[in-house]
Amino acid sequence: MTPDKAIDKNPAIVSAQASIKEAIALMQDKQTSCVLAIEEEKLIGIFTLQDFLQLITSRQDWEKIAIAQVINRNLITLCIDNVTNSLSLLQVLQQYRLDYLPIVTQDGRLFGLVTLSTLLENIAQELQTYQEIEIELRTNEQALQINQDRLDSILSSLDDVVWSLDPHNFQLLFLNTAVEKVYGRKIAEFIENIDLWRKVIHPEDKERVEEAFNALYSTLRQDIEYRILLPNGDISWISVRARLITDASSTPLRIDGITIDITERKQIQERLRYDAFHDGLTKLANRNLLIDRLKQAIRRSHRHETNLFALLFLDLDRFKVINDSLGHVFGDRLLVSVAQRLEKCQRIGDTVARWGGDEFAILLEDIADTNDAIAVVSRIQTTLETPIIVDDREIFVTASIGIVIGDAQIYNHPEHVTDLLRDADIAMYRAKSRAQGQCEVFEPSMHAYALKRLQLENDLRRAIALIASSEEKKSEFSVFYQPIFSLTTQQIEGFEALIRWQHPEKGTISPIDFIAIAEETGLIVQLDRWVLKMACHQLSLWQKELPHLAPLTVSVNLSGKHFYQSGLVEFLDRVLKETNLDGNSLKLEITESVVIENTEAAAILLDLLRERNVQVCLDDFGTGYSSLSYLHSFPFQVLKIDRSFIKQLGTEEENDEIVRAIVNLGLILGMNVVAEGVETPEQVSQLKDLSCHSGQGYWFSKPMNSDAMTDFLLKNL
Repeated sequence: MTPDKAIDKNPAIVSAQASIKEAIALMQDKQTSCVLAIEEEKLIGIFTLQDFLQLITSRQDWEKIAIAQVINRNLITLCIDNVTNSLSLLQVLQQYRLDYLPIVTQDGRLFGLVTLSTLLENIAQELQTYQEIEIELRTNEQALQINQDRLDSILSSLDDVVWSLDPHNFQLLFLNTAVEKVYGRKIAEFIENIDLWRKVIHPEDKERVEEAFNALYSTLRQDIEYRILLPNGDISWISVRARLITDASSTPLRIDGITIDITERKQIQERLRYDAFHDGLTKLANRNLLIDRLKQAIRRSHRHETNLFALLFLDLDRFKVINDSLGHVFGDRLLVSVAQRLEKCQRIGDTVARWGGDEFAILLEDIADTNDAIAVVSRIQTTLETPIIVDDREIFVTASIGIVIGDAQIYNHPEHVTDLLRDADIAMYRAKSRAQGQCEVFEPSMHAYALKRLQLENDLRRAIALIASSEEKKSEFSVFYQPIFSLTTQQIEGFEALIRWQHPEKGTISPIDFIAIAEETGLIVQLDRWVLKMACHQLSLWQKELPHLAPLTVSVNLSGKHFYQSGLVEFLDRVLKETNLDGNSLKLEITESVVIENTEAAAILLDLLRERNVQVCLDDFGTGYSSLSYLHSFPFQVLKIDRSFIKQLGTEEENDEIVRAIVNLGLILGMNVVAEGVETPEQVSQLKDLSCHSGQGYWFSKPMNSDAMTDFLLKNL
């Protein structure tokens, strides 16, 4: 048997030849380049050349494929060290001019079959393309790795937590290192305990967070803010934005999210919210919070009429004097001290608020009756009796307090809160009008009075507008004059100019009713200047018409409001020039309180008046501060004793001694002393015995208008 025959009868080769024939037939039928027969020499599939090359280079057990011999030009065994070397294959095919190249293993099993024609045309190109693809893939893998590294670096540098979860078991798929800063816990803790993120939720927020995450599966996205507990016990706020990622069939793939620490933002919001409802200086509730609490109290009272409440409205007496004399910084410190004392007087559930300036309000909840409110007022007045120490100064403070009871029949809707505040304010002003440190419970009649007063204020503004316009002849105001007599000669020395108001509908309105309103509104400045102008013009006429009279003077009251406005001296100069009067013909009367409350401004103005020879009278002496220090310091030429002292003359020895002391004080200081309200001859006699210079009152003459006073002067020539 020849070797060739022996080989032909080799069972493995016979089997291989059969497989080759089957492969060739399949290749021709399918028009493919390569057929692989593996897995126990059974034909299992058809592959392209590229797939074949990729497979043969990827299998470690095919690294050494050899075809040992050529059998009848149909079976060739090659020795190939590296099957990726396409030249080896080409050389064999070209050398043997084969249409098909079977490739078998060393034990004779068929591995593959390559056609000559396809290989010659495409193998070089396919191998090159394959190698280029391999290079590109490796390059892309490197680029992907670089991008991945860059992405990891970016995610690690973020302050926000980036995470991804399995939507079925909540296992972590991704978590960046920011979790350690936001949650105060290591990544490993979250990996080891998939429920840790739930456990750190603040107990009060857990139910809300669970509901939000359960809804994620239907809404696909959820944004929620909630609190978490840090390991040290602190509380942080976080904002979680979660998105459910699904495939084309809406099957959940993962949950992606970002968690942001918003603690600082929440703190700022809380601060802004606090500032919106609290006073920046005293830290008390402000008017916004007070109004909100009042509305709630009205609602409760309306639902349950037995739930009474009360509102106390407080205004510090003479605070403006303290503020102006000692400065706003001092005044602010005083307000803080007052606020602290008011807080000590409140009961549990009450609200102490700063309404504004030197005004405070206290809402008293659940009171039994008015007596409960008055009891709190009593505590407030008692605690304010002790002087407040500010910058080593002792300051005594009193407060005027208005009380209004939250009657459900009157204040039965939250919109009535404005009425409630209005009524408390009305009661407070009624208390202030009585005396310092008083309280007043609101009554409906007070509202009627306030409306009447408001109407009077409107009428006053209208009347003042007339004298400020070119229609002065239509003025509702007029000037009356009350003569001032020398107690020694019984001759007229001058007059006090007094304003009168004849309302077109209401008739004569007493100065007691409208002067206080003019003071509060600042309208008094226009009134004073008008009276000053009219009085100077009238005095100028009398001096011309009655030259035989002794030199007369006119006294005009001057409000403290002038010390806050410029232009008085310039106005005075203009009037004196227009009337051709000397400054010594004019006297300006101011009260003690004006000087005390405006010490620096008063000193400047009084010096300017003295330069113009205008005399300054201290009016109503004895009813105010009566301080010898300022009486001696300021250039007063005249001291006027208030009518309340003159009225008591002859009734008790003590009263007589008070008047004697005032007269002697004026004489010692070189001042002319004028007694107001002289009504009896006994008073005239006593004042004369006390060496009082002058007097005015109904004993001598009542106030008269200019025409009547002219007749009076003519009769007393």
